[in-house]
Amino acid sequence: MPVPAPVAGFALVDTGASSTAVDNSVFTALGVAHINEIDTDTPHGSGRSKIYPASVTFPGMNVHELRMEQLIGCQLKWKTKDDKEIIMLLGRDLLAWFVFIYNGPGSEITLCF
Repeated sequence: MPVPAPVAGFALVDTGASSTAVDNSVFTALGVAHINEIDTDTPHGSGRSKIYPASVTFPGMNVHELRMEQLIGCQLKWKTKDDKEIIMLLGRDLLAWFVFIYNGPGSEITLCF
């Protein structure tokens, strides 16, 4: 089966999330079947979430096809005030591959791979 074309969107860093999550609509659009389900706890409450295999790419950081053993599918798609569509939450499982620096006074983050 051929690998589907990538889906572009914006991600939000979520240091409180142990796992990285992607909006379910992305997996549906790609035709990717889930491989498992797990119990999850979110701000919306407890439930079950589907797990998907995938690779993630961050072209602006020269990170290509970083293989994720599991991405959690969830309902999270929304638009920011400046009309950017958020489709992904970067959890600690993915952030573990990066150096993450938060400059509070400057309201800036730096991610290095």
